[in-house]
Amino acid sequence: MNLGQGIVIGLCVILGLWFAAGYIYNWRKTNTLSQALKTALEQQGKLSAYRRLGVSGAQFILENAKAPFRQIELVFLLEPRENLPLWLLRRIQGRQDELLFRANLRTAPAQEFQIGLGSDQKFEQSILTDGQKSYELLPSSVPLKMAVRGHADEAAVSARWQGFLDRFGKDLLRLSLQHKEPHLNVKARLSALRSASFEEFITAVQKVIWQEEK
Repeated sequence: MNLGQGIVIGLCVILGLWFAAGYIYNWRKTNTLSQALKTALEQQGKLSAYRRLGVSGAQFILENAKAPFRQIELVFLLEPRENLPLWLLRRIQGRQDELLFRANLRTAPAQEFQIGLGSDQKFEQSILTDGQKSYELLPSSVPLKMAVRGHADEAAVSARWQGFLDRFGKDLLRLSLQHKEPHLNVKARLSALRSASFEEFITAVQKVIWQEEK
């Protein structure tokens, strides 16, 4: 066996071991997160659907949720740790384990609100070119940008969301509150819940929505 063959065999062994370790890690983490999410969602109503998304994620759907929600969909997606090249690529792009929270409200929100990363060029482009009246950007702290559409007290809107942003803003990727369904869309890094429970996260979202409806 020459040097080249040895290198190829060595790389195959490394990739194989990495795959096994990443697969087992994600499988166990998915089980742990799924149980925690089921417990949290049961505080909002009866879980109507659960679907595992391979080894690295799961989807939960809750119908007839407690007010102000009507329906909740929650999805989490883990990094593809079993695939070393893809995992490295996503890391370079700054992508990690992610949580997607979507909800339809019992009453459509009176005003529309968006939060996005200041470094996300697609965020500002989308709020200025969505075919309707443009959003107005609100003063906000880096790295987040906030925008509102509709008749609103800008200072009051910022104040309502400030507590949520202070708690989870460092890991928030995108948030939108809109007239069309799904009314609420939240995308965040799962690390947002590193020091908080899923119940705390959902309750924080619920509290802000109640304030918006007043």
